[in-house]
Amino acid sequence: MLVLAIVALLVPLGLSLRDRVDAEVKLQSRSQAEIVAARASALIDPPQTRELNELAQKAAREVRGRVLIVGPTGRMLSDSSGVVARGTPYGSRPEIRAALTGEVTQVRRSSQTLGEEILATAVPVLSGASRPAGAVRITQSVAAVNRAIRRTWLAIALIGGLVLAPGPVAGGMIARQVARPILRLDEAAERVAGGDLSVRARIEGSTEQQKLARTFNGMTERLATLLAAQREFVADASHQLRTPLAGLRLSIEEARAEALAPLQQEGLDAA
Repeated sequence: MLVLAIVALLVPLGLSLRDRVDAEVKLQSRSQAEIVAARASALIDPPQTRELNELAQKAAREVRGRVLIVGPTGRMLSDSSGVVARGTPYGSRPEIRAALTGEVTQVRRSSQTLGEEILATAVPVLSGASRPAGAVRITQSVAAVNRAIRRTWLAIALIGGLVLAPGPVAGGMIARQVARPILRLDEAAERVAGGDLSVRARIEGSTEQQKLARTFNGMTERLATLLAAQREFVADASHQLRTPLAGLRLSIEEARAEALAPLQQEGLDAA
């Protein structure tokens, strides 16, 4: 029952914390991308390469990911990792293509370049024109998010273990406390069965146990009274019958002494 209660409480909590961690990571990534896009709007037309590189690298350190800034045609203007050359086309990437149309996208997908799952967040760079002046994409490894979620589950499991550990001990103590009056009543019943009718059960425990003890004591008292009455009746009957039986014996013996016929003697001997 304790395990079921812990599971019923901690599993929903773990799922909630998992969703919260995931939502916080996504919110942080989107907020940072929007900040970079807002600052890049003054640097992207015409492109100010050094300032864009500084902006991308600073943002990459804060989100622990990769920041990419592209122009209106999807060509790369700044890459925080420095791996891709300036001017490389990125307009075919689905999240960047959507951002260049004015949409904010956030997807989890597998990266062929990195060989792992990533969270890609892309926002448009707005500069007052009808079309976005470019886009900012932030990619983060989902492995870090998964590690944070695993740490959350481990913490919840530890809490569950700490709650469960004293449970059997407390349960045993409670069980013994509940069973103690019954065990004492059982001992009293064994003594009564052995002939000791002076035993009385202790009135203790729950209301039902106290009622049972009182009933047992009442039964023992009635049984002792009945046995005492029986002994008294037997003793009185024995006393009352002793005198007439003695007289009857003497009469039979006298008749036996006077009997002459063998059959009479046999009958009186039997009597």
